[in-house]
Amino acid sequence: MTDADTTPLDWNAIDPLIFNERKILAMRTIREATGCGIREALKLLDDRYHTLRERHPERFPQVHPDLIAAHAQLLALLPNTRRRITAPSDMTVDRIWESASEAGALVESVMLPNPWRSTPAGQGRKDWEDYGTLELFDVVFRKHPPVPGPVWVIGCGLFLYSVQGEQLREFVAARQCDLHDDVLFIWQQSPRISLIHHEGAFVHIVVPSRSDAVVTS
Repeated sequence: MTDADTTPLDWNAIDPLIFNERKILAMRTIREATGCGIREALKLLDDRYHTLRERHPERFPQVHPDLIAAHAQLLALLPNTRRRITAPSDMTVDRIWESASEAGALVESVMLPNPWRSTPAGQGRKDWEDYGTLELFDVVFRKHPPVPGPVWVIGCGLFLYSVQGEQLREFVAARQCDLHDDVLFIWQQSPRISLIHHEGAFVHIVVPSRSDAVVTS
């Protein structure tokens, strides 16, 4: 029996979010109901997710071919992710970030101020949630602009797009993509991954070769 089976949570309210891949909202709901931290909520969510996958696989949406391809590209760039990211639905910012660190990559994370974090301090004078979409985009990609070529933009199960890197800013503006949640940018023809974390952090990962993963600084 898992923690998710024994914890007194109203899964009737949370399960529909899980079935629809609304993982960030599900995790927030778990935290609000239990008062637990992020890691504890993620463990509860993971346990419940895999339980529902086993019991009701037909209730989950069919995996989009682009999501399968993005997962394959991630595994090619960071082979060690196979241990914790066994399916496209497992691609989360935290797991990719941890895998990059374990692979020996030099992870330079940038934290923006966020009063809701346990450690609210960060770079800059403006709080994370006060940034507009394009303003936040410019902060994230100021030092490392999007490289040309196709890139998958994946937003915590809420959206999946394939767009040219040189048109990424205009695309985000037109689609009004929410960059304040977890967002993955996986380049299709370049060894690059960019991550935005919903608590106000971002990372740019560049993998020059399969044996020497390096995150740019």
